[in-house]
Amino acid sequence: PAVESTLVPQLIDIPGTSTTTTLGPTSTLPPEIVVGEGDVQATLIWEHDADMDLHVIDPDGTEIYYSNSSSPSGGELDLDTVPSGGDTGPHAENVFWPEDGAPPGRYEVYVNAYSGSGSYYMEVRVGGVIVHQESGSLSSGENSERLEFFVDTG
Repeated sequence: PAVESTLVPQLIDIPGTSTTTTLGPTSTLPPEIVVGEGDVQATLIWEHDADMDLHVIDPDGTEIYYSNSSSPSGGELDLDTVPSGGDTGPHAENVFWPEDGAPPGRYEVYVNAYSGSGSYYMEVRVGGVIVHQESGSLSSGENSERLEFFVDTG
């Protein structure tokens, strides 16, 4: 898969406040699409009719995605868009842990092109701060590289 990525330091202390979600230099989440925010947040955006899926694995090893929309650690897939044929979006998926709710440890995030092919934009925030931005292109059935990051709630 073709991926462009920006990563900031991997060990982050979660501040007590969060910010409004504003996505990326070339993609923005339209105001009519409301998503959860908090200690950890991963958001996927695409603008074509392929079915793209966001996957987040929490420090306990639970994978949050379309077939498992929440984890015992408090993570939740609160938006799971499945476009119909010809619907060019924008579409989004979002996984988050509420403020003061994310466990410390290692997280993994990746994108799967469940059906269809196309480009995507993904952003990861910790404590409201962007820690990773990624844009790429996937063929049907393909996964992006896994992003690994660490959260320290210390």
